[in-house]
Amino acid sequence: MANQFKRGEAVRFKTTGAGVTTARRGTVVRTVPTVRGVRVEVKDKDGYVYRPHLSMVKLSA
Repeated sequence: MANQFKRGEAVRFKTTGAGVTTARRGTVVRTVPTVRGVRVEVKDKDGYVYRPHLSMVKLSA
């Protein structure tokens, strides 16, 4: 899956923790190449940085 997100773009993404999925918004910080493909670092309005899977990230309208 190719990385279609550029730095500074506003995105919506989902995080999963303890069996609960939460929808969040943030901006793309950088692209991170990992062993299992590419992930995107996203910073939300509170300043927390997440690395969701690309399938969980979508551009904000």
